[in-house]
Amino acid sequence: MIIMKEQEELNTPQDKNKKAKERREQRKKAVYTWVFIVLGWVGLVYGGYYLASGHFEETKEHFSGQVEELKLENQRAEEEIKELMEMVHSELEVSGEELADIQGELDMIQEELKLAEETLTGADETRESLQGQISTLDNQLAELQEQLEELEEAARAF
Repeated sequence: MIIMKEQEELNTPQDKNKKAKERREQRKKAVYTWVFIVLGWVGLVYGGYYLASGHFEETKEHFSGQVEELKLENQRAEEEIKELMEMVHSELEVSGEELADIQGELDMIQEELKLAEETLTGADETRESLQGQISTLDNQLAELQEQLEELEEAARAF
């Protein structure tokens, strides 16, 4: 009975109000604690996002600069290649013209040789002279053909 009386004394309205107040205070503390924890995490996440976005922006600018440098370098290389190709084409044209001139001279010499053979039966000096010219021109023709082949290979390489 004594215990019951003590319990009854503890269960008075004032005690109940006091306990309810304490529970409310504990709940408030728990709510504030959770609010601060959530706000802390939100702050950390936002700070991380802010730092990461700044870093990404710097990286983007850096790579954009490098891309622009590469574009300029590629343009310069393209211009150099175009100039080289034009030079090779002009050299090919000149070599082709030289080959045509030499071929014309060879044809003329061969006709002269045929005419000389028909009109001169015993002129060995003329024949040897014409043969010498033909062999010289043949050598020049062979050299020019080799140069032309080299130029064509160089043009294909570009």
